[in-house]
Amino acid sequence: MSAETSKSSASDIPVPEPTQLPQLKEGLSKRELRAIMRKIRRDTGPALDGSKYAAEVWSLFSAVSRSVKGTETRSVEGAETEGVQADESVSDVTWQQSAAPSEIGKIPALIGYDALPGELSLREFLSAVDARVWLPVISAANGRPLTELPVGFVSEGGDETLAVEAAVVFAPALAVDEVGVRLGQGGGWYDRALREVRRHSPGVLVFACVPSNVYVRAGLLPEEEHDIRVDGVITETGWRLF
Repeated sequence: MSAETSKSSASDIPVPEPTQLPQLKEGLSKRELRAIMRKIRRDTGPALDGSKYAAEVWSLFSAVSRSVKGTETRSVEGAETEGVQADESVSDVTWQQSAAPSEIGKIPALIGYDALPGELSLREFLSAVDARVWLPVISAANGRPLTELPVGFVSEGGDETLAVEAAVVFAPALAVDEVGVRLGQGGGWYDRALREVRRHSPGVLVFACVPSNVYVRAGLLPEEEHDIRVDGVITETGWRLF
């Protein structure tokens, strides 16, 4: 079941709505929820792609970067954007057009991921974006438990780093709710990693990337003290900031 999308009258950005999953109820443990979400992931079918909406998020950030240089801007959903004409929407900017270095100069880095089966794929966006792309070391885990992996990131060129100054983090999840509570695989790797990224990049935006059928209403996902909330969600049907 896919979540319906609504249109923002201000900017015509597709905004995903939380899915109603009858098998979810308040009070389930994380272990119970992970079992449910993994079954949903197995049953999701063909790989879903969120590249278009990841690119919109990145293009919007790039426009904010350009506005700092003193170029003409206009407001969309509370953010300053440039390079979008009055009769255009942010969603008209496709991933092929995003983040041209000739327009914005130095482009900040982003953190992406290699999608596992059932996760939302960003492959087209990550292969086309003109930016430094870092991937979590869990992409090369080779079956090692998440609890044994250090916090760190690798680039396509083979560089490794413990700390990344990133503009946007695109993070996978088993589920996310409408206030930013993220359910991960367990082991706490992403919570530790996001804490480090935010320490080095205080203004970073973190988006959970999930199929629309695991974007759920608030109150269904338990939240513990060590959990790190995300700033927004990207699905195959749209994106939103919380």
